[in-house]
Amino acid sequence: MKEVFGDMELRGMETRDELAKYHDIRKRLLFDVYLPHLKYDPNHPDEVCAANHQLGFFLRGQLIGTIRIDFMGDASVAFRAIAVDGQYQNMGLGSILLKLAEKYAAKHGCDKISLHVNKKATNFYKKNGYVEIGDWGVKLDPASISFGKNI
Repeated sequence: MKEVFGDMELRGMETRDELAKYHDIRKRLLFDVYLPHLKYDPNHPDEVCAANHQLGFFLRGQLIGTIRIDFMGDASVAFRAIAVDGQYQNMGLGSILLKLAEKYAAKHGCDKISLHVNKKATNFYKKNGYVEIGDWGVKLDPASISFGKNI
């Protein structure tokens, strides 16, 4: 299943090259920057769990962003490792990625989203309708803040 908006789409990786770039973006933009104390593992059990969907955000066929949507089994999802590659940041594309991910979750019967937000990104998520919620789940970065949204 994929979500499309103009010349952008959110979908699973279809080739080994796409999957390698998905992991590169996540490692470089998230783990290296915010979690340098952790070794990024593209084969971590959470990455291969059937309930967790690895999705790429494509612009005109080029992978420019990532998100993993973890289906929690109670009509809720956790958005994980959301990133847009550097040259495409601050262009409104992150908001489009979120909207497509929300549509994807809704089509799978989910109506509640939770995620952990780096403190530097709180304004971005607030602008996209997310609000601070109580802590939930395992946080890789103890300084992050839990946010959520009903869709």
